[in-house]
Amino acid sequence: MKIDYNCERAGKLFEDEIRLAIDWFINVRDEQAMGWAWVQFIAPNEQNTAEVISALLESSSYLNDDIYDLMSISIKEWLINPTRHAQTSIDWAWVLIALCKVQKNKKLTAIIPVEDVEASIDNCVDWLINNQNSDGGWSDIKNDLSGTARTSLALMALNQLMKKRNNNNQNLKKVIQKGVKWLLSVQHTDGGWGNVRSTDIDRNYQKMINLPYADLKCQCNSNASCTGYAILALYDVPFSAHDAAIAKGINYLKNTQKEFGGWEVFSEVGVRAGSKYTFRHFSTTWALKALLYTKNADYTDECILTGINYLIQLQDNHYGGWKSSHDADNYTWATCNAVETILLVKTQLSEVKAKQFLQIVCDWWNLRRKDGNFSIEIGRTIFAFNSATCLLFCLVFSVMMILIISSTLDLLHVLLTRLNIETENNKNLVTGVILVVNCFILGLPWVIFVKNVFKKEMDSWIASFGWVYGIITGFMLAFYQIIL
Repeated sequence: MKIDYNCERAGKLFEDEIRLAIDWFINVRDEQAMGWAWVQFIAPNEQNTAEVISALLESSSYLNDDIYDLMSISIKEWLINPTRHAQTSIDWAWVLIALCKVQKNKKLTAIIPVEDVEASIDNCVDWLINNQNSDGGWSDIKNDLSGTARTSLALMALNQLMKKRNNNNQNLKKVIQKGVKWLLSVQHTDGGWGNVRSTDIDRNYQKMINLPYADLKCQCNSNASCTGYAILALYDVPFSAHDAAIAKGINYLKNTQKEFGGWEVFSEVGVRAGSKYTFRHFSTTWALKALLYTKNADYTDECILTGINYLIQLQDNHYGGWKSSHDADNYTWATCNAVETILLVKTQLSEVKAKQFLQIVCDWWNLRRKDGNFSIEIGRTIFAFNSATCLLFCLVFSVMMILIISSTLDLLHVLLTRLNIETENNKNLVTGVILVVNCFILGLPWVIFVKNVFKKEMDSWIASFGWVYGIITGFMLAFYQIIL
């Protein structure tokens, strides 16, 4: 991975990416309906409009008066009196999250009546309370199958409001406790969360969604998106802590990060009001947000460095929107997720001075080198290979050394014959010395290969030497015996 750091721009990391994303948000806004859809050129909806407003308010230092004016119009049209557009729990949860941020923004409260904002917040809270399922979770609409993503979003929204109101609403507290209990009950032994419980996928549900159990089972398996959602929800509960569950979830995220730096997109399949739907979740952003927000990782951790590096690659450098994977389109929800994730790490990085940053990179590289495969350090020089190259080199080198050994022995016999000193003892002695020297040379690349392939078992180079030369000695003695 290449890390480019310009000392002249300390404190300005990711400035261009964020500004480009904000410009893209403004360009894809529906000028007639004054809202946002999940992609451009289709009808706006409540969820995506609320997500964009939330992401823009997180980026408030980048907004000018014109953008605030546009936002105020969209807020009045879509977020104030949400009963006009909101239909599902994900709509109401995102509206509540966005309105809580609107309420704290002085520029917007100077334009939008505070009483309208508070009344709309109360509408969201009432809807979420009244539409909680009997098991404690939330689905899109009441009495559908409870899911981790919907339950976590509802809890995030209610937690935000609960902290703002200093935990005084006992009814709201009971609702949150019931949701938390459901969320904790569906955590898997590996520390992760799936979206639905396997026990909930009965015959009636399979028939309703028109998918067999085998296809629905992936909805139950642990995934990074649902784990990230759940960790963020549990971490923000204002009146109790769930450190053990969160720690298990964090370990799951760190253990499931892919080699490319991110996490696989999770495709949620479910039923909404009797109809089947598919919903993609940007796993990389939710995993990184969970790691950063809970302070279980920061900019010095390898998982964050590689994760952010992968995330930055997914931005469309021409338009400014974000893709959830390299083969996806630019989505508003993906861009919202990416911007909010980058802002979590940006504050930390902006306070890092050049020398500190370079030291972090050096420490990270040393960690990679020590944990990586097929490397050897000689003085200040580091030789590193990938597995295929190292194996090929060892094989070719071994064949060459065997040929050299055979040729050397033939030449030796010819030389001894010409000098008339070929006795049985001399032949054995010289042949043995040549075999030992050549076999020592032959084993050197295999020592490096074995040390790196079996790095967990090979705690030291001595162990690797022992394994390699123990095997080579056996072959050498057999070879020596055959020759003689």
